[in-house]
Amino acid sequence: MSNQRIYKFTWKRNFFKNSIKVIGHSLDKESGKMILYLPNGGLREIKKWSECEIFLGEDWKIAVDLKVKETTGS
Repeated sequence: MSNQRIYKFTWKRNFFKNSIKVIGHSLDKESGKMILYLPNGGLREIKKWSECEIFLGEDWKIAVDLKVKETTGS
């Protein structure tokens, strides 16, 4: 695996919060699902994403900054 950073992806639907460690996430607008990319190479889908609230912390910002540096070469 490259220098991918693992970060905690936390979401809430109604009153229930869930967390999972991921290496990335993306929204599938067509299906309305959030796709989570797991460190072991697996995937997890969260259906009805528009009904959820997301919580991302400093570890997510560090992962994004690392990806930007790798992409731009700076």
